[in-house]
Amino acid sequence: STEKDVRMSTGETLQVAGREFTFEGIARHEGPNYTAALATIVMRDRRGTVSLHPEKRFYTASGQVMTEAAVHVGLAGDIYLALGDALDESTWAVRVQFKPMVRWIWLGPIVMALGGSTNAVLHLIAMAKSVDVDLSLDDFQTVSDRVPFLADLKPSGAHVMEDMQGIGGTPGLMKYLWENGLIQGNCLTVTGRTVAENLSAVPGLREGQQIIRPLDNPIKPTGHIQILRGNLSPDGAVAKITGKEGNRFQGPAKVYDSEEAMLAGLEAGQIRKGDVVIIRYEGPKGGPGMPEMLTPTSAIVGAGLAQDVALLTDGRFSGGSHGFIVGHITPEAQEGGPIALVHDGDVVIIDAVKRTIEVAITAEDLAVRRADWSAPPLKATRGTLYKYIRLVRPASEGCVTDS
Repeated sequence: STEKDVRMSTGETLQVAGREFTFEGIARHEGPNYTAALATIVMRDRRGTVSLHPEKRFYTASGQVMTEAAVHVGLAGDIYLALGDALDESTWAVRVQFKPMVRWIWLGPIVMALGGSTNAVLHLIAMAKSVDVDLSLDDFQTVSDRVPFLADLKPSGAHVMEDMQGIGGTPGLMKYLWENGLIQGNCLTVTGRTVAENLSAVPGLREGQQIIRPLDNPIKPTGHIQILRGNLSPDGAVAKITGKEGNRFQGPAKVYDSEEAMLAGLEAGQIRKGDVVIIRYEGPKGGPGMPEMLTPTSAIVGAGLAQDVALLTDGRFSGGSHGFIVGHITPEAQEGGPIALVHDGDVVIIDAVKRTIEVAITAEDLAVRRADWSAPPLKATRGTLYKYIRLVRPASEGCVTDS
C-alpha cells in the first residue's frame, strides 16, 4: 500500500496505482444521520467518475441502495481520498492512499441483514471486477451462512425505508452489525478514518425500535440470499428465501420462453397451485440485458398464487419481488444451459437448506435433449444490443462486458 499527501487544484491530474485521475472539485453535503458535513471528492479517470457522498434517498431495491450508501461512506479498498483544508479557492489538501482490496464482502452483511435485493449479488460482483477484485457467488453464501435476516421491511415485511431512516438509517445499522462482529471495522473511509472510528460517533439504532430484530430473535437465522447449484443450474443461481415461503419446493415445471408468454399463460389459467414456473431466454444474452421479472411476480401475487408456486428464471428480479423465487440461473438458456432443456411436467426440486436446484431427469435424458436443442435467433443482430450480446459475461460473473 502507498500513502501520500498532495495539493490539488481543479483540472490537475494525479497518478495513483497506475491510474491517472483528474481532480474535478469538492462539494459538501449534510444529512440528519451525520455529525458533520461530509465532502464529495470528485475524481475522473478513463473508468469514469469517482464521486463519494453520503446517502440521499431510497428506492425499490432497498438493500442495494443502502449498500451503495455504505460504499460511499467507507470504501473497502482501491483509492482512498481524504479531504484536508482549503488552501485557496480552487486548491485543496488531499490525502491519497492506495491499498488493494481483498474483498468487498464486508458489504454483504448489510444486504443479508436487510433482506435486500438479489441484484446486490450481480452488482457487487461487477463492481469488484471493475477494480480487479475476486468476488464470487460463494463469497455471498459464506456471508449468508453467518449473518441473519433481521429487518422487518417490505416487500416481505411490515415497514418501509422511511421508517428505517427514522431509527438511525444506514449508519445505525452499520454500527449494530459492527458492534456484533458482523462487519469489518478496519476499512479506511473517505473521512480519513476507519469504519470503526466513524461508527463510534454514531448514536446507533433508536432504543425500542421494532424494525431491526435482535440477533437472538431474527426473522431468519441465516441470510435470505442462498446460492443454489444442481443439474438445473451447474454454475449457480441466486434465490431469495426469507423463510416465510418455506425452504423447499417441489412441483411440475410450467415452461415459458419469455416474460410475455408467461403473462399470457397466467391470464389463460395455465398456471396452477404447485407449479414451478420457468421463464427462460431472459438472461444476459437471451433478454438481452437480463430484464427483471417484477411484472410476473406481481401478476402471480395478484392471481393469489404467491404462496403456491415457485418462479425460476435466467433473468433477474426487482427488489420489490417476493415469494419462492430463484433467478440468475446459469448457464442461461440462450447459451444452452440446462434450463433450456426442461419440458412442461418435469419435476423440479428446490431445496434452500441443501442449496440445490434439480430437475428430476437423468443425465442421459438431458444429453439426448441437448443433442436436439438449437439456440433460438438472437433478439438483436446489429447495433449496440448485438455488441452487448457478444461481449456480456454470465450473471455469475456480474454480466460485465470488458473481460
